[in-house]
Amino acid sequence: MLGTVGDLVLVVIGFSLIIFLHELGHFAAARWARIRVLAFALGFGPAAFSYRKGMGFRRGSSEKEYLRRLQERRVVEQRAGGLAGVYGDAAAHISPTEYRLNVLPLGGYVKMLGQDDSDPAATSSEPDSFSRAPVYKRMVVISAGVVMNIVTAAILFVIVFSYGLRTESPRIGLVVPGTPATTATANVGNRVLTGLQPGDTVLTVGDEEVEAFKDISLAVAMSRKDRPLPVTVRRRGEPDPITFIAQPKVDPGSGMLSLGVAPAFSGTIDTPADEAEAKKFTDALARRGAAGVLPGMTLVDETGRELDYLDFNETASRSGGRPFVTRWRTAGEEKGSPVVEVTLTPQPELQIATVEREGVSHTFEHLAGLTPVMAVRSVQSDTAKKAGLMDGDIFARLGDIQFPGLEEGMRQIVASGDSPIAVTVLRAGKLVDLKKVPVVAGKIGFDAMTTARTTSLITRFPRGKVFEGGDARAADRGIAASEADVTPGSRVVRVGSQETATLLDVRTALQTVIATGLRDVHLTVEVPGAASETTPATKPLVLHLDDADAEAIAGLGWQSPIGREFFKPAEVVLQRSGPVAAVAKGLDETKKMVLTTYLTFARLFQGTVKVEHLKGPIGIADVGTRLAGKGAIWLLFFMAAVSVNLAVVNFLPLPIVDGGHFCFLLWEQFTGRPVSPAVQNVAALVGLALIGAVFLMTTYNDLANLLWR
Repeated sequence: MLGTVGDLVLVVIGFSLIIFLHELGHFAAARWARIRVLAFALGFGPAAFSYRKGMGFRRGSSEKEYLRRLQERRVVEQRAGGLAGVYGDAAAHISPTEYRLNVLPLGGYVKMLGQDDSDPAATSSEPDSFSRAPVYKRMVVISAGVVMNIVTAAILFVIVFSYGLRTESPRIGLVVPGTPATTATANVGNRVLTGLQPGDTVLTVGDEEVEAFKDISLAVAMSRKDRPLPVTVRRRGEPDPITFIAQPKVDPGSGMLSLGVAPAFSGTIDTPADEAEAKKFTDALARRGAAGVLPGMTLVDETGRELDYLDFNETASRSGGRPFVTRWRTAGEEKGSPVVEVTLTPQPELQIATVEREGVSHTFEHLAGLTPVMAVRSVQSDTAKKAGLMDGDIFARLGDIQFPGLEEGMRQIVASGDSPIAVTVLRAGKLVDLKKVPVVAGKIGFDAMTTARTTSLITRFPRGKVFEGGDARAADRGIAASEADVTPGSRVVRVGSQETATLLDVRTALQTVIATGLRDVHLTVEVPGAASETTPATKPLVLHLDDADAEAIAGLGWQSPIGREFFKPAEVVLQRSGPVAAVAKGLDETKKMVLTTYLTFARLFQGTVKVEHLKGPIGIADVGTRLAGKGAIWLLFFMAAVSVNLAVVNFLPLPIVDGGHFCFLLWEQFTGRPVSPAVQNVAALVGLALIGAVFLMTTYNDLANLLWR
């Protein structure tokens, strides 16, 4: 949602200031060209207040009073025997320019004599009108707003990079199996390396230098489809940077080209915005065995050196399942201050696989193909809450699928598009029919998890091309449980003679059996019957493990009980020392953002960027409010970005906007005659319709993202 009201007000003021500076560019250029300016307005709608030299401040517009005084003066001079100097004398006493603050301060305009956006063919015979000015002067006036926005952005970027912008580090924290990052290859001497790794620091993507993680995402999203992309990284233990060649693919979640990597996380526990969220956060940490670890605490080693999440997870991985001691420095404490010691118990790992079907990939946990059921970690949208979905619900039915796994469940939701989907959940051991739950653009509005750590519920392994790590499984080697007769919603109650309550228990039991050398593992499962049955029937299930399966399961290790979602992202400070370096960085960032904006339109036509990725006024306000909550520097960075985008969009060769007017002036300059009024009017209507359509689409997307997606 839109964050705090105060941040929203700051964004509105900042956006209005950007518009004001744009129009100030037009105004200053018009005065330089000696074109009569009738109004310089901030906002739209009727004037709330106005000022006119010679008349002072007024509530509302002074236009009627100005015209009345002008008419009275004309009458006086007619009676005096002539009209000579009427307008000159009037201008000497009362300015023809009215400065307005309109009731809707979300925009602005400069109204010049002989120039009217609502009637492009309108002209004036007055010598100081826009239509009588030389073409080159009109070009300067039309382009001055864009120039002012570019200059404003450059100045703001200089300020931002002088003080420093804190943002996500370009270090990789997670590589999703089966994604382009896992199959990227590099030749290093006589070695062939496969796959980017957690801990790699990205230096360049394509021709773009990378300083922050956002640069990686942007460069990949803006790359050309079906074209290999070089990615240069610095890897611990390697003396020189390594250049991998990756082939980006469309991410099913964002719909944009992606490598399948996520940013690294620091060793500092995140700090929720309000007390209620902080309480939930602390309770969630306690449930994971981390009682005593509080928001804002930072993980440190014995010497007081700060550690990050990768260090933390590596410690858990090396623990062998034994509890290990962690040290946490209280938020705000300096190095050397007393620390809190908390003993944590590591969590068992499960196998990770990615299934690709019909060009869409989903990653999920499994154990020799035994696939846990999809569940709700937390409900995110009000629409989902109103539909009755609750945290911890297990999906007993989703669309046409009974007890779907994460992959099948996500596929069902995405396939439903904007149509409601039938949902039945298992809650506290009872089936609850939620009837139809609204779906918007393939989303219900919840954060998904699986039942692996809470129950031994299983479902069928999904169909499709299977990846484990970066490699696709050989065609002749299937998943063990995928060949067994698994009834969705079954529970594994025993492996051999060992009872199991969760899939983690099943993992331990399987490892025990595998250690004896057995490859055919006998399981007992409870098969769900009719909804009225209270005692499900049991049946045997045999897993035929091959050596690769057995080796993979036996080698499963341990992971941190506190997931990365509890930690703050690892950050870097983008800063330049000295004014010259800051100016250079500011100009470079301005150029990069201009090119990226134009490239976005190109990728829009190519299909790698979609209309739903664009943001309208509401979306811009939402993003701006979130960034304003991160501090003044982020707000300035956002305003600089808005200024650049305003400049680019305004100078597109479309009717209505400045770029369209500039094209008409180019035609007039080269042909010696203006574009015909009929053509200008038709072009204006087409441009207005196009802009209106984009406005409606982006506004719909903004509302959907905020309210129900």
